[in-house]
Amino acid sequence: MISVAKLSLFAILIILLFLPSAWSMDYGWSPIGPYGGTIWSIAVDPNNTETVYAGTWFGGIFKSSDFGNSWETINGEELINDWVRTIAIDPNTSAVYVSNPYGLYKSTNGGVNWTYLGHLNAFISSIAVDPNDNNIVYVGIRSDSSMYKSVNGGQDWFTVNNGLEGNEIEVIAIDPNNSNVLYVGTRSTDGAYKSIDGGLHWSCISTGMDIVARAIAIDPYSSETIYIGSSIGVFKSTDAGTSWVAKNNGLLSQDISFLFIHPESTTVIYASNYAGIHRSNNGADNWIPVGSYPSHRTVLSLSHDPSNPERIYVGYYHAEGLFRSDSLGVDWTELSIPNTDITSIGIPASLNNIIYAGSRSGTCEAGIFKSTDGGAHWIELDVNGVNEVAAISIDPLQPEVLYACAKEAVFKTTDGGNNWTPTAPAGGGCSVTSLAIDPNATETIYAGLVPDDWGLPYGLYKSIDGGLTWSVMNNGAPAPNGDGVLCFVLDPQNSNIIYAGWGSGIYKSTDAGTTWASASMGLPFGSVYALAINPSNSSILYAGLGSSELFKTINGGDSWFKVSDALVEYGYISSIVINNANPDELHAATFPSSTGGVFRSQDGGTSWHNVNEGLSSISINTLALDPSNNNLIYAGSRGAGILVGSSFTNSIDDENDALVNDFSLYQNYPNPFNSETTINYYLPKASNVVLAIYNISGQQVKVLANEKQSKGFHTVNWDGKDRFCNNVSSGIYFCRLQAGAQFHCSKMLLLK
Repeated sequence: MISVAKLSLFAILIILLFLPSAWSMDYGWSPIGPYGGTIWSIAVDPNNTETVYAGTWFGGIFKSSDFGNSWETINGEELINDWVRTIAIDPNTSAVYVSNPYGLYKSTNGGVNWTYLGHLNAFISSIAVDPNDNNIVYVGIRSDSSMYKSVNGGQDWFTVNNGLEGNEIEVIAIDPNNSNVLYVGTRSTDGAYKSIDGGLHWSCISTGMDIVARAIAIDPYSSETIYIGSSIGVFKSTDAGTSWVAKNNGLLSQDISFLFIHPESTTVIYASNYAGIHRSNNGADNWIPVGSYPSHRTVLSLSHDPSNPERIYVGYYHAEGLFRSDSLGVDWTELSIPNTDITSIGIPASLNNIIYAGSRSGTCEAGIFKSTDGGAHWIELDVNGVNEVAAISIDPLQPEVLYACAKEAVFKTTDGGNNWTPTAPAGGGCSVTSLAIDPNATETIYAGLVPDDWGLPYGLYKSIDGGLTWSVMNNGAPAPNGDGVLCFVLDPQNSNIIYAGWGSGIYKSTDAGTTWASASMGLPFGSVYALAINPSNSSILYAGLGSSELFKTINGGDSWFKVSDALVEYGYISSIVINNANPDELHAATFPSSTGGVFRSQDGGTSWHNVNEGLSSISINTLALDPSNNNLIYAGSRGAGILVGSSFTNSIDDENDALVNDFSLYQNYPNPFNSETTINYYLPKASNVVLAIYNISGQQVKVLANEKQSKGFHTVNWDGKDRFCNNVSSGIYFCRLQAGAQFHCSKMLLLK
C-alpha cells in the first residue's frame, strides 16, 4: 500500500476523489476586489485606535486592526450583511453598536458575535453611548420620529420624546463634560433640540432658523461652544445654544453632513458636505477645502483618530470608497475595502489573468471593472449610462469583444473595454437581465428582459448582427404578465436549443428562439433564477428556483426531479456552474444569505454541502469558473466584491487522532498579502518537518523548511519568492506542512 504522506501534492489532488472520508474541503474564500463602494459610517475604537469599523451599503460591517490597511467582514450569522447606517463604540468598554434595516445590534467582543437588541421601529439614524455610564445608550429614529433610551446596555428601551414629538432624529450629541446634557439634530425645519435631564425633556434651540440639523459638535473644553451642521451651512453658539451665528465663509457647499473638532486645538474644525471636506483654523470663521484627491466628492461619513489628531477617515458615496489622511487632510491614502456589489463576472478563456466584473448601482458608479492580473488590481471602465450590470458575455473567438447588459441597454466593446457602444433591444430602455453569445455564430446574441417602468415587451430578444438590431422572440412563451426571462442557457452542442427560466417556469426552444414550449413538467410553479447545462451531455440540466430548491432533468427538460430541498430558509438560487472537466461537480449560490452562500455537489446534484469558510454569511449574486482552471471559482457578492475560492483540498491523515488534534498549521497572516506573509504552526512532538509552497498547478515553488524541529510553536516567513529568489506572480498558492506521516495544507493569496 502506498503511503499517502509520500505522494506528491499533485497525486494527492488526483486521489482526493477516491478518499472522501479522509479529506475535508477548505475553500477559504478570499476577497480580491474591486475595492471602493459606499461607506455610510466609520468609527474608531477610542481604546485601541488601530481598530477601525466601517459600515457599508450591502456589505454590512468591516473591521480593520491596522488603521484601515487591511479589512475583514465581521457580519457573522447574526448580523445580516446589508446597509449598516450607523456605528457607535462605547468609550468605556469598546462594545460596538450598529444599526441596519433590521434593527439594532451589539457586540462585546469586537464583532466576533452579535446580539440583536430589537427593531425599535426601523430606521435608526443615530446611536450615542454615555461616556460616563456604559449602561446608558440613546438611539434616534428617523422613520417614526422617536428617541429611545436604555439604562441597561441596550437590553430594554423606553421613549424619551417629551418635546420632540413629530421630529425625525438625524444626530445625537452628548456633552462630554455633563452627560445629562444632550443635543439632537432633526430633519424638521425646527432644527436642533436640547435636554438637560438625560433626555426626559427637550426644548428647541434653533427656533426661527429654518434648518435641517444633520451634525452637532461640542467643544470638549468649553461646553458653551457648539456647532451645528445644517442644510444651509454651519452655525456656531458660544452660549450653549441660546444664540447662533452663521459661519459659512469659504464653504463650497453649505449642505453639511458631518462635523468634528480637533481634540487638541479646538479652533480647528472639519466639516463635510457634497463638495468634499473643509477645514477651519479659526473657530469656523473661514473655511478652506482639504486635500487634493478625495475632495469635491460626496462625503457620507467622517471620523478621526482620538489619539492622533493628524489622522482622519472619510467615506464616500458610490465607487470612491474609504480614505485615510495622516496629515490633517493634506495627503490621502485609499483604503482597500471590498465593498462592491458584483452582479456579473466575465473571464476570457484565451486571455490569462483578465477578469471583468459588473456592479450594481448604489455601490459603484461606473458599473464595469477590469483586472489584468487575476484580481490583484482593478480599474473602472468608462461606460456612460451603465446601471446594474446583470450579465457579461465574452466572444469565445474574439476575447476583446464583450457585451454587458445594464438596466436599460446592452453595451458592446470591441477593444477589451476601452470604448463602448450602447444598443437596446426593442429600440429603447429595458431591464436586461441575462446575455449569451452563440458559440457557433458569434454575431448572434440573446438577451433576456424583465418588466420595467418603460412598458416595453419583455422576454427573449435576439440579434444576428452583433447587437445592431434586435427582434423579440416570444412566440409560445408566457403571456406578458409574469416576471419575464430571469435566466437562459444555450445547448453547447446544438445552439438552436435554448432553455429560458421565467417567473412561471422553464420554456424550451428548438429553433433558435423562433417558437417556445413549456418544459416544466415536475417543477413547482414559480420563478427559475438559475440554469446550467452539462457540457458533456446536454440532456442534463439543473434549475435553481426561487424557493432555493434545485431540480434536475436528464431528458432535455421533458421532466424534472428534485435533487435538493431548500438550501437556505429564505432566499433563492442565484447561480449554478458546472466544472467542464468533471461535470458531476457543481456549485450553487444562494441569495440572500445568513447561513447559505455557496454549496457544492460532487455527485451530479444528489448531495450538497456548503463551502462557506471565509464568506461570513455573504449573499452571492453570481458564480464563475476560471475557464482555463476549473479549480478556481469566483463568487460575485452583494457588498463584498469578488471572492475567489478553490477546490484544492486541505487534508489530514486521521490514523493518529491524538496527533491530529494537536498538530496544527495556522492560516498565514496577512492573507491576502503583497510582499511577505507569516506562517505559524505547532508540533506536538519533535518531528522531521517539510514546509513547502506550491502553486495552483501543484508545482513546488519553494521549500521553507526541511529539518528536524522541536516540539512547540514555530514561525516562518515567506517573502513571495521562488527557489531561485525570483518574485512570483500574483495568485493563489498553497502552504503544505508535513511532520512525519501527518500533513496539513492551507491556501494563501498573493496580491501585488
